[in-house]
Amino acid sequence: MSDNIKTRDRDGNALNIAALERSAVQFPLNHLMDAAGATINPATETTLAALLVATTTPAPVGLADGANLDAFSRLRVSEPSGLFASQAQYDAEPLLYEGGATGDGTAPAHNANTRMVALATAGTGTSFLQSYEYIPYQPGKSQLVIVTGLFGAGVAGAVVDTGIFDAANGFFMRQNGASGMQLVRRTSTSGSVVDEVVEQADWSEDPFDGTGPSGVTLDPTKVHIIAFDAQFLGMGRCRVWLDVDGLLLPVHQFLHANILAVPYMQSLTLPIQTLVTSTAATKTAFFKCAAVSSEGGFADDLGYAFSTPEGLVTAASGARTAILSMRPKTTFNALVNRIRLRVNEVAIVVTGSNPILWELCVGSTWSVAPTFGDVSASSSAEYSTAPGTLAAAGLVVASGYVAASNQTKNSQAPQITSRYPITLDRAGAVRANGTLTLVITGLGQTSATRAMFNFSEVR
Repeated sequence: MSDNIKTRDRDGNALNIAALERSAVQFPLNHLMDAAGATINPATETTLAALLVATTTPAPVGLADGANLDAFSRLRVSEPSGLFASQAQYDAEPLLYEGGATGDGTAPAHNANTRMVALATAGTGTSFLQSYEYIPYQPGKSQLVIVTGLFGAGVAGAVVDTGIFDAANGFFMRQNGASGMQLVRRTSTSGSVVDEVVEQADWSEDPFDGTGPSGVTLDPTKVHIIAFDAQFLGMGRCRVWLDVDGLLLPVHQFLHANILAVPYMQSLTLPIQTLVTSTAATKTAFFKCAAVSSEGGFADDLGYAFSTPEGLVTAASGARTAILSMRPKTTFNALVNRIRLRVNEVAIVVTGSNPILWELCVGSTWSVAPTFGDVSASSSAEYSTAPGTLAAAGLVVASGYVAASNQTKNSQAPQITSRYPITLDRAGAVRANGTLTLVITGLGQTSATRAMFNFSEVR
């Protein structure tokens, strides 16, 4: 009709507002009509209510599995707690790593130009670099492990392993001679060491041969950044990544929950290690950096707190005297002891009449060795029941003075922060740099002194 009102809806579609005609009689009742002349029926109140519910009910939103989530599928944030770090900047980190060789292997050697550590064999033997510390895992936290280095060209009869592992448990990437790359889960839950080996072609997320989602081909002759993130809880998953151009690219998932009948490993508290093993082959690989982080924080207060019984000696005038030593037991509950020991405080009181200098040392040597006994049956540490006679104090990691006079006796309880690993060696034996010794020196005269260590164990 000529008196129709033409307009458009909010989507730009043509609308007519027209008077309704019945048998040539116009009624004062307007209707909406589309451009073709068809009547548009407005929504009823019931329809509007249903539409309102449909558009306001929140839809579930989730994040796809990937590098943005940690091993427990929690959104990864930029505040992980660092548990371990090394970068071989000035040497092969001998305070943090045990380096060694067997047979025709050569001990790890630092290169001042590349700032990398070479591990080589020239026949049948091994070359290894393993952290003294078994980096502790806390249940419910994602453990992120990053290792960098270089495999080099594959050589028949030579195997290179790098990751977080020891002789009994762990995850690592392996270059298996000239036959290619593998990923390995090692476990001893059966009572024997078993390696689950996954060939490169069978990697679950990307074979890194150029045909996978990333389109990347792994080149072992170029430096690598390998990452592992793992749930433990005995039953979780471990993901393996390669960092290429700043992107974490998924490689493989080891899945265990609802699959295995036992824990997938005995423990995720493990050392960083690079190991070259050869049978009549010449091979060199390189280690550069490692970092282990607990994603979701790390609660040091979950450690078990202990104190040693006191040591009691008279400080010699102007000469160092050992008063107290502490080290790990070789076994705890019949298992090789890999528990983290951390001294929190050294408590010292001078009962004599002269001040003293105190020094906390690692690597002390002895003309008469100390005698050790258990701190307690519940502790993984032992202390010197007889302090021994020093030959050399070793490396001083903390020191201070305690004043005293005929009229005044003083005490001191300094807080100790140190990254030196108080641990056994790779074979599970005690070592000099894994033993803490408190040394005192009388200033001016001899002076009677008492001391104890307050420490924690993270298991």
